[in-house]
Amino acid sequence: MKGSLAITGVIIVITGAIIFFAKLYPVAIIDGSPIWYRTWNRYFQGTEHALAVQARSTGTQFTPDASVLSVLKKDTLSALIEDKILTDKARKLFPEFDTESEERIHNAIKFSKDMGEATQLMYGFSSADFHDLILLPQSHREVIQENFSKQKIDFPAWFAGIKKKARVRFFLISYTWDGDSVK
Repeated sequence: MKGSLAITGVIIVITGAIIFFAKLYPVAIIDGSPIWYRTWNRYFQGTEHALAVQARSTGTQFTPDASVLSVLKKDTLSALIEDKILTDKARKLFPEFDTESEERIHNAIKFSKDMGEATQLMYGFSSADFHDLILLPQSHREVIQENFSKQKIDFPAWFAGIKKKARVRFFLISYTWDGDSVK
């Protein structure tokens, strides 16, 4: 009995360590759908990398202090939450939403042979990260805006309303959701 409890305890500790170090835990749950720390951290790092690249192109250096990093973390998490809210609602409203979004991305990148190299240079992203963190959220927004435009629905007002109604819970971070962004 004691031996099996010890083995169970060791397994729990090892599993917890793997989850923690692999960053496989949620930082937020939006209406039951998680945002993983790994995703948020990757998006944050890519944003920080892009700002550093932009600064270098102007002959300056991007050296953010703690307050700038805090704003970047909140803004990147806000963007991920917004995309999660938008995507979940749009899938319910428009059955072809995912197909239209992927077609839009495919059409946009088929003209660029150097997309992978450019994403690595600009964001430090792999092609898959660039697809998931930059292209897909942008195409989601464009597809829903076009569908709403055809139906004469005010997208900004609709989106503000669903963001206010979203249930957003945070884990292991001390942020709050004010119905519009992370605070």
